[in-house]
Amino acid sequence: MAKSVAERVRDYRERKSKGIKPIFRNETVAQRVRRYRRVHYDELEENRKLFKIEVLTHYGGGTCACVECGENRNACLTIDHIEGSGRKHRKAIKAEGHGFYMWLKKNGFPGEFRTLCMNCQWVKRYKNREYNHLNTVASVASVASVAKQGVLLLALLFVA
Repeated sequence: MAKSVAERVRDYRERKSKGIKPIFRNETVAQRVRRYRRVHYDELEENRKLFKIEVLTHYGGGTCACVECGENRNACLTIDHIEGSGRKHRKAIKAEGHGFYMWLKKNGFPGEFRTLCMNCQWVKRYKNREYNHLNTVASVASVASVAKQGVLLLALLFVA
């Protein structure tokens, strides 16, 4: 179990008074960070989950649930850009995943977001035609027809 801050400070002062140098004196910062993350992984993961719940609750109208259907499993919930273009926005602020949640809190929880489950997110994308690389219904249809041809080709290969 990890020591409390007070215990670590007391241990540090004891070592310092005895003239004992830190154990990992020649470590680089990156090595120290990696070691810290390895030792405290569970604690860091729990803090990330709690932070995500805080952000989802804020944008879920006071409950950690989808604003459309009421889904409340954390693994299913995401932040939705109400006006779309979320990919462009995340790219512009250079934040993904936990970094995006941190950006939201740091910027005072801007109002153009809401909590949606992934199902509602996909329905919204379909209704609003928010395809990342497919901008028209015609191109979606052409991709579908190519996929059908590929299945037909595979079927022919197995028959022959």
